[in-house]
Amino acid sequence: MNYAKVIWATLLAVFVLFNSAFASKIEVDDSFDFKLAFDFAFSNNIDTLVLITSGGVYTTTDTVYLQVRHPMTIIAAPGLAQKPIITNSDANGTNLEMIRIHDDFTVEGVIFDGGHPVSHGMKYAMRVGPGPDGFPLPKVGLNVTIRDCDFVNLYQNKDLASDGHGFYFLKDVDAGTVRIEDCTFANTGYEAIRMSETEKYVIDRVVDTLIVRNTTFTNIDAEAIRFYADLDTATEDAYALFENLTVNGSATRMMFVKNNQNTIARNIIVTNSRQSGHGRDDYVMQIQQNGSHISHVDTFNVNSFTSPPTASGRVSGTKGATVDTTTVYGFDPEYANAALMDYTLSSTSPVCNLGHDGGPLGDRRWGGDCPPVGIEEPRPYINDFYLRQNYPNPFNPSTIISYFLPKSADVSLRIYDVRGSLVETIVNSVQAAGEHQFTWNAEGYAAGVYMYTLKVGGDKAETRKMILLK
Repeated sequence: MNYAKVIWATLLAVFVLFNSAFASKIEVDDSFDFKLAFDFAFSNNIDTLVLITSGGVYTTTDTVYLQVRHPMTIIAAPGLAQKPIITNSDANGTNLEMIRIHDDFTVEGVIFDGGHPVSHGMKYAMRVGPGPDGFPLPKVGLNVTIRDCDFVNLYQNKDLASDGHGFYFLKDVDAGTVRIEDCTFANTGYEAIRMSETEKYVIDRVVDTLIVRNTTFTNIDAEAIRFYADLDTATEDAYALFENLTVNGSATRMMFVKNNQNTIARNIIVTNSRQSGHGRDDYVMQIQQNGSHISHVDTFNVNSFTSPPTASGRVSGTKGATVDTTTVYGFDPEYANAALMDYTLSSTSPVCNLGHDGGPLGDRRWGGDCPPVGIEEPRPYINDFYLRQNYPNPFNPSTIISYFLPKSADVSLRIYDVRGSLVETIVNSVQAAGEHQFTWNAEGYAAGVYMYTLKVGGDKAETRKMILLK
């Protein structure tokens, strides 16, 4: 008999009785073997584990991964100073993944750390699919929600040249909705998100809906996202939305969406690519099939390492997919500190307000310093002048600039490019009190970011940003 496990199970039962009287939700601290907590929850119809230890390491020495065998939620307790950590500490190193998903699963506010000191090195944070004989098959239509989680240091045996994945679909999966939002993937030896078994096994599609949004990828050795539909264009494909993504210091090819109709990819920043150990260096992203569309993408310092080199920084749509080339840029986003994985955009970053909705490109969690565009913020201006945001913005080729003067004054209104060079003087005269409005036609100017400055009385000035699209 394994007395250690008996003791663990007894302690866990007492803990649960004391804290929740077998409610559908229990609080778990990191003193328990996490697999015993998992198994106890499934044996007692408990559907939510609340991790209450700030920065705690939730792990197991069991050689079998954690199994989601009925609908389960794992969530960090509110107000923790640090996110709890999930890993595996099987001393024999025979277990390569942390969690296997067979049913509906939600996880929020935790770190999946494959390279933690207690771990032997993990190849997968979580996989969706069947297990060995006797394990449950994945439920048809299962849903997965991953929110505010970090996937870090996923390398088998901690060998930085070895493979590793954050989220991976196996064969025989017919899922419902998968949502990955407000997450971070950093340091993985292969794809961060991989759902590409459709071509290997006979299945129309692996998921009904896939949404990856407000997510950041750093140092990914293959695609950040690899997603395949089946080869039959007559079958209905998944709705796939990839929106508000920041990718830095990773393989050149950050996304490959193959044979999936009606894919949307937008508001994406890709910067500072490096050579992949898997040969994923030919283009930045590609989507395929009718109805699929890429727009609002910025690439900077993106390189091609193939021989012979392909077109560096290429963003492409094939087999009927389209790319809005007027919204594919090459700006330096001016991160706060990319070396420290701080991708905060300053208020003057050229990618502020270049998104399809007027917001910043990239993961919106980094865009807090970007000024709002197209939204008139409340401000009293009875005793002072007020320069309004131009409308429309972005624009092509004309936009309206308006302002209010509380009294007659000497006024200048000038347009500048991002380097600070004067482009055009709209007004330079004495004007009466009241509302004033002018239309600027930028037909002859290049697409990009421009500034307009209103100076009143020679000593008061205000500047705003506008975006010209072509």
